[in-house]
Amino acid sequence: MTSRIDALLTSTAALRDHELGCDASDEGAQVLLKAIIAEPPVAPSTGRPRSRRRRAIVAGGLALATVPLLGFSYLHVESEYVDRLPTENALVHGKAGRDEYWLVPSFHKDTCQRPESGVELVSKRRNILGAEWDTAGVGQRRSGCPAGEVTFDRAGEADLLATRLGNRNDPERAWAVIGAFHPDVRTVRVITSGKPRSASTLPRADNPNGPRYIALTLPASTTFASLTYLDERGRQIPGGTRQLILRTPPD
Repeated sequence: MTSRIDALLTSTAALRDHELGCDASDEGAQVLLKAIIAEPPVAPSTGRPRSRRRRAIVAGGLALATVPLLGFSYLHVESEYVDRLPTENALVHGKAGRDEYWLVPSFHKDTCQRPESGVELVSKRRNILGAEWDTAGVGQRRSGCPAGEVTFDRAGEADLLATRLGNRNDPERAWAVIGAFHPDVRTVRVITSGKPRSASTLPRADNPNGPRYIALTLPASTTFASLTYLDERGRQIPGGTRQLILRTPPD
């Protein structure tokens, strides 16, 4: 597998020079850019320790002028094999074209051998029984061991990831956008070139007052998405906007 960027997440804020971070020793590591909105600027997170699984994590991969990096968007591509799909506690279940997907509580373990926080997107076509796990996730972590979930300091912060369903390099596949948000964010309004839509955020059942999550799909031809975070009364969260550019670069 050729290393590539799944989706370039950018904002209207000015971009500083950036560099991609991934485990260069891992063949086929997938590199993903993630961005979080927050003010004022603070030092980026140093990241959590790498696990024994093959994984690419961007921690400081995209540096925005006013954006600290607080969480981790990541892709699991590991040597453990799919024996069943953990769909029983799914927050979101949907279908897009020929693919079926679930947003589930993270079920992999960190370097401390403890369940990870956050959620993972499980695509049925990417995770065929007997194949290696290939999931994508969002959710905040502290570095070190034991690692633990940390809360968003500001309601406008978020941890976002965009990837194509089924085959992440196929421009004919629908986009999947997943995100982790502050507990105050109850709805995410999404505007693309098509009809505007809204997605309700949901917490994990084992942490009802913690971060809230979304998973939604966009047509394969989508090139941008404007996200606005709303509170329980439908009011915009201060700092709660994000402009995403979705692009699958050539090999």
